[in-house]
Amino acid sequence: MSAICGLVQRDGQPVATLAIEQTMIALEAYGKDGSAVWREDSAALGHQMLHITPESLHESLPWQDTVTGLVITADVRLDNREELFNLLDIDPQMGQKLSDSQLILRAYRKWGEQCPQRLLGDFAFAIWDSRQQKLFCARDIFGIKPFFFHRSPTRFVFASDLNALLKTSGVPNKYNKTLLAALLQQKDLRFALKSLTFYEEIYKLPPAHHLTLTPTEQKLQRYWSPEQAPKIRLNSESDYAEMLQELLTRSVSCRLRSAFPIGAHLSGGLDSSAIAVVAARVLRAEGKVLQGFSWSPPLTTLVDSPTDERNLVEELSDLEKIECHYVSLSGQDLLKYRTRNFFTEPTNMLQMEQKVQTEVSAQNIRMVLSGWGGDEGITFNGRGYFAELFLQGRWWNLYQELKLRGKLHGLGLKGQLWEKVILPLLPDALVIRLTNPVSDGYSFAGQSAYINHKFGQEVKSSLEQLPQLPGILREQAGVRANQRMLLENGHLTRRMEDWAISSGQNHFVYSYPLLDQRIVEFALGIPTHLFFKHGWKRYLFRSAMENLLPDSVRWNKSKVESATVAQIRSGSAEIAETWENLIRDRFQENSQSEQLAELIDLKKLEQALANEIPPQEGYSAALSFVANFTEESE
Repeated sequence: MSAICGLVQRDGQPVATLAIEQTMIALEAYGKDGSAVWREDSAALGHQMLHITPESLHESLPWQDTVTGLVITADVRLDNREELFNLLDIDPQMGQKLSDSQLILRAYRKWGEQCPQRLLGDFAFAIWDSRQQKLFCARDIFGIKPFFFHRSPTRFVFASDLNALLKTSGVPNKYNKTLLAALLQQKDLRFALKSLTFYEEIYKLPPAHHLTLTPTEQKLQRYWSPEQAPKIRLNSESDYAEMLQELLTRSVSCRLRSAFPIGAHLSGGLDSSAIAVVAARVLRAEGKVLQGFSWSPPLTTLVDSPTDERNLVEELSDLEKIECHYVSLSGQDLLKYRTRNFFTEPTNMLQMEQKVQTEVSAQNIRMVLSGWGGDEGITFNGRGYFAELFLQGRWWNLYQELKLRGKLHGLGLKGQLWEKVILPLLPDALVIRLTNPVSDGYSFAGQSAYINHKFGQEVKSSLEQLPQLPGILREQAGVRANQRMLLENGHLTRRMEDWAISSGQNHFVYSYPLLDQRIVEFALGIPTHLFFKHGWKRYLFRSAMENLLPDSVRWNKSKVESATVAQIRSGSAEIAETWENLIRDRFQENSQSEQLAELIDLKKLEQALANEIPPQEGYSAALSFVANFTEESE
C-alpha cells in the first residue's frame, strides 16, 4: 500500500517541520516509488507512494486542486470509476487520465461529506480545506486501508501505521490499561480494536466512518452498515446464480487494474479457487498468466493424508494454467513470527503469509487477490438457519434438511437438534452454563490469576464500558443475525489491517473481491434458504460456480489443510526449546520493570514459569504480555 500521514494544528499555530518529518521517516518503507509533503501554515499532509494501477504511475500526492485549494492525500483503489465519470459529468476519455485520488476530490467537491457513500473500493484518505480550516477523513467500509490518529485540543496527527505515530514528537506513548487488562483476562477484543489501540491516546478511524475536524469541532459519522442492504428477490434460483456469477466476474475484473503482475491465493477452498479461476481467465484473454500462492509446502514434501489440499490446488492450477508457488515454513520462520511485538506490529494470521509475502515481493507482483471475507458474506455457511426454520414453523423442511446434512456428514438427528436448533434459541448466560464454549473456538475466561489485584480493581468499571457487540460470539437464531454479527465483529478489519501494513512494507497490496460492497449487499439481501439446501452449506455459491470450478472443488466437504498444518506442527516442534528459553530470557529482562509490576503479579508468574506452582487461568496471556512489554515514554 501507499502510506499517508498528516498533521493539523487546531490552535492555528504553524506546523512543526520536525514532527511531520519524523512521521514521514517512520513511513519510508512504504515509499518505493517516491515521497512528498505538502505544508501550509497550520496543516501538513504527507504521502509515501507505491504504484499499483496504471493511473498511479503518473500520480503525484499530496495533490492540490488549484481551483478550490483543496488538498488530498490518499491510499486508494476505486472500483466504480466509470460510474463516477457519469455521476460527475466527466468525459470517459478524459476520465482515464484521472487518478483515483483526483476522482475522490471531485466527488468531495460535489457531495461534500456524503462522498464516501458514492465510492466503491479500498481507501483511506484525508482532504484539507484551508479556506474553512477543515480536515475531512474517510475509510472504506471494512477498513481494508489502515488509518490511525492522535488527537488533542491543539492538534490532530494521523498515519497509515501505528509505529509512525509513536515516533512523532508530541504523541504520547502510554498504554491503554483497560485494553491491557482485557488482554490479560483473554477477553475478545476484536470489536474494541476497530476503534481503539493498545495505546491510550491513539485511535483508529473505524471502518465505514468519516471524520470531520475543525478548530472547535470533531464529528465522527458512520456512512454504511450491513442493515442498509436492500432485499433482493429474483424469479428463480438460476437467476440468483447468474447474478452472482456476474457480480463475481465484475468484482475480480476491476481488481485486475494493475500496471504489474497479479497474484492470488490458492488453498483448494471455494472462495480462493473461484477468485483465482475468474482472474486467470480474464488475464489469459489479455495474454497474461496468474501467479498462485499456497500456504502448503512444495510437492516434494509428503503428507500422508486424503485431505491434502495440494491435490485440489494442482488440479485447478493445471486446468487454468496458473503458475502456483508453494512455501516452506521452517522453525526459524515461526520464531520470527512469534517474536513480533503484537502491541505495535502486524501479527494476525501471518505465520504462513509472511513466507508468501517474501515470494510475492520477489516476483514483482503488486496485487494479490484473497478470498478472505467470503465466509461472512456470499459463502456464509448458513449458521442460524435451522433455528430460523423452527421459529417459522417450517418443521418438515427443518427435518428434511437436518436428515440430509446428517447423511452427508455422518451426524445424528438428536445431536443436530441440540446444536443447531435448541442452543441458538437459548440465552447467552444459559448456554455458557450448559456447554463447553472452548469446543466452539470461543473462550469465556475468568479473572486472570496473574493480574495485579490493585490494577484489576482500578480498571474494573472501565472494562465494562469497552465497545463490544451485544451477546457472545456464537450461533444465534436467524441467518441474517449471524451474518451481521460476524461482519461487525472486527476480525475482518484486524486481519486486513495487519496484512495491509505488512504487505505495504513488502511493496504490494491485497484485495478482497468477496468483500466488494456489491457482493456483500447481494449476500445480505437474498433469501436465506439459498445459503443451505439439500444438506449443503454455501449452496448458492456452489451452484453458481458450475461452469467455473471442477466438482472436486465445488462439492468438497472438507477444508482441512493437512499439508499446511503438518509443516506448522513440524516447525513448532523444531523450536520448542528455543521458544521456551526465549520466553524465560524476555521475562528476566522485563521482570524488574516497576511499570510492569503495577499490572502483573510477577512473583506468581515467575513461580509458574519455574514449575514451582501449576499454571493458572491466564498464564499464556500473561507470558505473552510480559514478552512484548516495553516501558512507556511521554
